Amino acid sequence: MKKLFLFVLLTVTVMLSACDNIGSNKKPEETSVTTVVSPTKAYIKVTANNSLTYEPGSIKQFTKEELDYELTHNPWAYIKTHRDLFYTVDGFYMNIVGEKYGWEKYREWRDEFDRKFEATLDMETGLMEEVKEMILVTMIKHFDISKEDFIKATEKYRKAVEKDSNEKDVDLSVYEWLEIPNVEVIYTFDNDLISEYYRRE
Repeated sequence: MKKLFLFVLLTVTVMLSACDNIGSNKKPEETSVTTVVSPTKAYIKVTANNSLTYEPGSIKQFTKEELDYELTHNPWAYIKTHRDLFYTVDGFYMNIVGEKYGWEKYREWRDEFDRKFEATLDMETGLMEEVKEMILVTMIKHFDISKEDFIKATEKYRKAVEKDSNEKDVDLSVYEWLEIPNVEVIYTFDNDLISEYYRRE
């Protein structure tokens, strides 16, 4: 009899508890989840400038301190009055010659160019004469590189800079050491215009 009484009491208690929950406005306990949404990184589109006029401030140039350091540490030192691109030939442009004429032809031309450049060394100052013509232009003339081939090489170069820019999340083409050649300026073959366009600020 005692067991029966305890069973009935327990049953009533459970029913009353259930009724209390049904009539309550309380919601079940929820687990708070915080979702962190990263902002979508904007894709950096690198474009080449084809205007015949250079826009001041558009290229972040080497500082005077960086140029002075090169003068004292580079055995091929010369005072640079133009931006770096005036004196360099990137591999994308070397490939035009290498693929068309063979790499031996490119090396022969470059060795001869370098010998003439080294011959300008002033033993008193330890400096060489600055080149008078943009080296890319000299190479284009020597190998008769078509504008079409140069544009293709420039597009490959642009895409490579764009890829690196997005990996580093900064437009690298605005820095002097990765400036993209201006096809329209170069193919004027007007040394005065080219010199003015690439002159340091």
